[in-house]
Amino acid sequence: MLLSIIVILLVIAVVFVHYLQGFFSATLSAILAILAAVLAFSWHESIAENYILKSAILPNAADACVLVALFALIYIILRTVFDKAIPGGIQLPAGIDKVGAAVMGLIAAVFSVGILVIAAQEMGFNASIGGYTRFKTVAQRGASIKKNIRQEDSNVVDELQSNKLGGFDSNDRQMVYPPVDDIVMGTLAHLSDGGSLSGSQPISDIHPAFLAEMYGQRAGIQANGNIVALSRTGFGPPVAFDSLYSLPSIDTVDYLPDTVRDKPFHAKLKGTLAPGVTYGDGQRVGKDTELLVARVVFNRSASEVDHLVRFSPGSIRLVGMQKDPDTGTEALGDYYPWGVVQNGKLYVTKPDDFLFCDMSTADHCAVDLLYVVDKIEVGSGNRLAPGSFIEVKRTFREDLAGKPVSPEPKPLQPGTTLGVMVAWDPDAKPATPAVKPKPQANTVTERVNQAVTPIKKPPQDNARGSFTSAQANVGAIGGGVFNFQKISQSALLPAPVAVPEADLAKPTIEVPATGVEAIVKDRKFLSLTVKPVADLAALAKGDFKTRELSVPDGQTLIQLSGTVKDETWAQKVPEFELVTTDNKRLKAHGVWALMGQGQTAHLLASYSTDYEAEALNVTGGGTPSEVVLAFLVPNGVKAKELDLGGVLVKDLSQEPVSNGP
Repeated sequence: MLLSIIVILLVIAVVFVHYLQGFFSATLSAILAILAAVLAFSWHESIAENYILKSAILPNAADACVLVALFALIYIILRTVFDKAIPGGIQLPAGIDKVGAAVMGLIAAVFSVGILVIAAQEMGFNASIGGYTRFKTVAQRGASIKKNIRQEDSNVVDELQSNKLGGFDSNDRQMVYPPVDDIVMGTLAHLSDGGSLSGSQPISDIHPAFLAEMYGQRAGIQANGNIVALSRTGFGPPVAFDSLYSLPSIDTVDYLPDTVRDKPFHAKLKGTLAPGVTYGDGQRVGKDTELLVARVVFNRSASEVDHLVRFSPGSIRLVGMQKDPDTGTEALGDYYPWGVVQNGKLYVTKPDDFLFCDMSTADHCAVDLLYVVDKIEVGSGNRLAPGSFIEVKRTFREDLAGKPVSPEPKPLQPGTTLGVMVAWDPDAKPATPAVKPKPQANTVTERVNQAVTPIKKPPQDNARGSFTSAQANVGAIGGGVFNFQKISQSALLPAPVAVPEADLAKPTIEVPATGVEAIVKDRKFLSLTVKPVADLAALAKGDFKTRELSVPDGQTLIQLSGTVKDETWAQKVPEFELVTTDNKRLKAHGVWALMGQGQTAHLLASYSTDYEAEALNVTGGGTPSEVVLAFLVPNGVKAKELDLGGVLVKDLSQEPVSNGP
């Protein structure tokens, strides 16, 4: 594998440098490399979380960058001090000097290169890093994805080979050769547990299996998706712990359909999960276990720019007491979810399944995660054992020691939804022939295309074919869905929108007082959402305001303006298509409306260069004076017609195109 080749080359290079330096210098370097590695690892998480991640700087690489920087800084400072204090060396026979230098160089190489390999596993790469995965995976196998009413052939990539639920199979563990990362972590564990660097809490109490944790945090989250629990807006915590409750048993179904999951294993995931019953792929849930459900709540600030929270079962671990079935010893260990409880069932998941919460219409999304834990974890009084905690996407941790376990779930707080986006509904009834089936949430695409690009948000139900005939459809359009007035080529909004100048560098800007959420690039709006909560005068108040929208290179923004008579238009935004002279059908990337007249009017707007416009909620908002549909069109291509649900709304081929909104 590529990673092992790189490691071998780096080790050889470091050994050669030390071979040239001699035994004394190499010995000093080896000692300092060990010390620097231990200190750097011990400090890097707290420094990254307390100083780097709070500023949203390199969120997926903060831990890795701090780890490498600390190691280099500590080593260089100590080496400089010792070289100044001891400028000379020790004269030894040439053979001993060179052999000893090579041996000491090998030790220095193991710890220095080991830090680099650990840092690579802390970054937001795919499950595979240079061909290396911590646990054996199936590199690729065929799968079918249901998109709307069509089946598309695709591939599942880097799926865990083992069908073990609730954790990773130790029999499938793989190592980098030479295993520099395992050597570093083994040394750290030894020194912190009764060794020279031991303290009040050994590292194994926090990280029982650190490298497995790092794999779990990458697997099931796409490259470029956040592998840390980060407040995208900077307002409020991204995650909160809610409660614990237990279940005597629960009926189960697979999270994924059999067109994606391995079919024999998929068939075994429908049944009942209960202590003392064989389940799934021959996995016995022991009698001395309990079904513990932990409810975590993702807040809106945890979502990414497409309003999705991405996570996987492997990224939410519960640390609690475990009993070794062979030796009977008890120690803290990692538990991972067996699935998500919703709709009265357990949607069973493997540790590397892709899970999503949709925050586009919710401020809080609760997820009930089921863990099969040993009874010693839930002690007397139904309270969790000392040392227990839950960790969500690396940076959120909640101390669970002594937390009570209820016999039933607590009611949800107002404004909180429950559950994840499910890739399929096993109990869904077939749609009637007269109605086009609602498309499934596109989480399956994330499984099979996780190594390609960041996902697009799952499409809304387009509800096409809702009219009984083309004539009825045209009549409905002419009756007020959208009455075309003009076409223009412009990247300007109808009114300026203000955001704080100091926030321009933030990944996402939120101005709650005016209902603005934006991403600004080169002082233009790359993404913009405006809720109609403030009039135009208030919307424009601020030290930075602009009407300019960002347009990708090689494209222009075409605006189609019109009027409407009721709220129907807002729900049909995804159905509008601009047919161009090269016979392409383009969806709108922006939509906005002026509600009212003059400076007392309100602006409702949605725009993104990356995502197509979705249906809007304008219930009770009144009838707008003007509605604009904005389309990103390649340079040199002209608009030919505007369609709604495949039916002509307006022939644009002879319409004059003006400049400006």
